[in-house]
Amino acid sequence: MNVWTLTTTCAGRAHTTIGTADSAGSARRCVTAAAQAVAARAGAQLPTYRLTVDDRLVAVVRTGFTDSGLPDHAGVIDLLRDVHHVVDPYAS
Repeated sequence: MNVWTLTTTCAGRAHTTIGTADSAGSARRCVTAAAQAVAARAGAQLPTYRLTVDDRLVAVVRTGFTDSGLPDHAGVIDLLRDVHHVVDPYAS
């Protein structure tokens, strides 16, 4: 069993979501999907997302701004979609 965690930090508050999966790859997909879901409903906030699998860092993503000055949640979702395709440096 592989444990994944998503810690979302915004406005000085942190929220952690924890889950499990049967493999590290599956856990990586779960944690990125969870982060995408949170980003999709973030509204006017500018969260930072910390994704881990088995206490190993997968990604840290900070919400930026669009050209019009609004939070770029779509950009975060796109970036997290690419995390699925990155080679896991911890894999043996």
